[in-house]
Amino acid sequence: MRVSLCRLFIVCACCVCFSVLSAYGDENERSVFALSLEELLDMRVTVASRRAESVREAPAVMTIVTRSDIEALGGRNLLDVINRLPSMQVLGHAGFYGNKVQIRAQPNSSQDRHTLILLNGRPVRENVNGGNNAYFYLGFPLSAIESLEIIRGPGSVLYGSNAFAAVINIKTRSTTSLTPVYGVGLTYGTHNTIDYNAYLMGSTSHDVHYLAAARISRSDGPRITWTDNAGRRDALRYSDDTDAIYFNVGNDVLQLQTAYHRYVPGTFGTLGTLTDEIFISEVEAFFADFGMSHDVSHDASVHLNLTLNTFDWYGSDDGSTFFARRRSQNLITEPMLRYEPIEDLNLVVGGTLEYDRFSGRELHDHSRYHQSVYTQADYWLSDWFKPLVGLQYNKTERVKGNYSPRLGVVMTPGNHWGLKLLYSEAYRRAFAAEGYLDSDFLLGDPELEPETIATYEAQINYQNSLGQIDLTYFHSKQEVIEVDGSVRPLAFINHPGSTTTHGLELTTMVRLGSHWKTMGSGMIQSTDYRIDDPLIDPNYPDYMIKGGFLGEYSGADIGIFNSYFSSGSWRHGAFNNLQVHGSFDVSRFLGVSRQQVILSLFVDNILDRKLSHYPSDVGEDEPLPHYYGRRVYATAGVKW
Repeated sequence: MRVSLCRLFIVCACCVCFSVLSAYGDENERSVFALSLEELLDMRVTVASRRAESVREAPAVMTIVTRSDIEALGGRNLLDVINRLPSMQVLGHAGFYGNKVQIRAQPNSSQDRHTLILLNGRPVRENVNGGNNAYFYLGFPLSAIESLEIIRGPGSVLYGSNAFAAVINIKTRSTTSLTPVYGVGLTYGTHNTIDYNAYLMGSTSHDVHYLAAARISRSDGPRITWTDNAGRRDALRYSDDTDAIYFNVGNDVLQLQTAYHRYVPGTFGTLGTLTDEIFISEVEAFFADFGMSHDVSHDASVHLNLTLNTFDWYGSDDGSTFFARRRSQNLITEPMLRYEPIEDLNLVVGGTLEYDRFSGRELHDHSRYHQSVYTQADYWLSDWFKPLVGLQYNKTERVKGNYSPRLGVVMTPGNHWGLKLLYSEAYRRAFAAEGYLDSDFLLGDPELEPETIATYEAQINYQNSLGQIDLTYFHSKQEVIEVDGSVRPLAFINHPGSTTTHGLELTTMVRLGSHWKTMGSGMIQSTDYRIDDPLIDPNYPDYMIKGGFLGEYSGADIGIFNSYFSSGSWRHGAFNNLQVHGSFDVSRFLGVSRQQVILSLFVDNILDRKLSHYPSDVGEDEPLPHYYGRRVYATAGVKW
């Protein structure tokens, strides 16, 4: 779907003219500077304990990203947002650009297997490879997001597999307005990129809220050529074509949400020395969750969720005949009880029954079950001291059971200081390709034991009327699933190796008067890596330094952010990404409500830094671009 700049201008002009006829804005939206620091620090989060609590009281190392932060700093997709977060970096592999999140020097498998994505607390799973998440990071509509709740560290006690090193919970928007709120946006930029965005939300007189959001993106993408270590030269395009639709409707008793994604990563030829030619056509993913809640009494509530995830990956061996290369369906049934038997004691008890079915070329048509039970309790022994204990037991068909414990204390001895001491274990079960792959170059093992990680964390935090700062020490030891490279074909094997990582993380936020604020983070890490498999060699920097400014003045907003990733493991080179985003409220010139018509400009990688990486799944001498060069995007947005 290609348009010229002239056609883009005409469409923008039509949107502006239509907006002049509109009379309604979203009164619930507040700018990043309208909230006091006390309000920001007291924001309620749910991901750490499955109940609302403040960030400083939540038993986890957390980062919160508000909608106003996302809008002020700009960005086209979740990839741009996540790259600004403390200790996190989005990486890719040869087949999918922007496919996975690297955090705390995790081993660099080709998939996003150590980060769990949640939509309003419900897991988004891809159960063939365990983490082909490029479609989500590049496609999910930012217009649907109210905030992001990120846990750095394990979260398996409450969320199961893949909540290994990080959990990203996306909380979507809602409004109590009985008048529907609409918004549309159009972006055009580098590589002939065009994005269409739209959303609709509102509420009925019966307190039923609804939200619908859509995003369509088309891009030529850069053309990349490279020569592999067998002397073969080929080319590919990272086209990033995505279609995404999200829908949510419900009230305090019943809730339904669905998401559909279609992603076309580009055309590929030879990907590496381990495979013949592979052409990827497209990926389709569907998510649906139906939830029911009932208050049994004033201190107890029961919840039941039915969650479906499907994933279809279409490919070809010759570039002309395409077939379903990978396909999976994952169904989760999860009952849960929240109970407060005595004052200040909070208890969560639940369990899951998961059913997987998968098929496709080079993959046995098979199904299997997973079960788990879990509990977590915390108790305020005093006004400032809260201990926590949790445990999950999980069992996969044909594999012995696994326990994941969680212990910790949260201390808030005053209005300013806080301390968190946490110990958590997590697991990541073997996925379909690891268990049942049957190809000429790689074989699965259905009896693979899960990967495991044990993490100690200690955080001290401080906040006052001007800002906040926290310092976290972490230490993790993990066992991973490996590939035995000494045999042909290669074979997945249970984890004989281990790796230990430790580091320091610092995050800050400071108000600079009534119109400016600054935010930043830094981290340093080191790893004792004792795994022989080159296919999962780590890809991480030794340190990261990130920081930016947000400003607001007379209808104009500006965001400046820089992320520096140092060199580190042999797969990772140094990279500096400077971004600038500016937006201007032109509503007053059109005689319409404030913030109704916004024009903005986002410039990414201003310094045009070049960074290549060595994908973990295609050999040692085949660098591919890790990040795009300089890009410029202009956006016109209208809401009424």
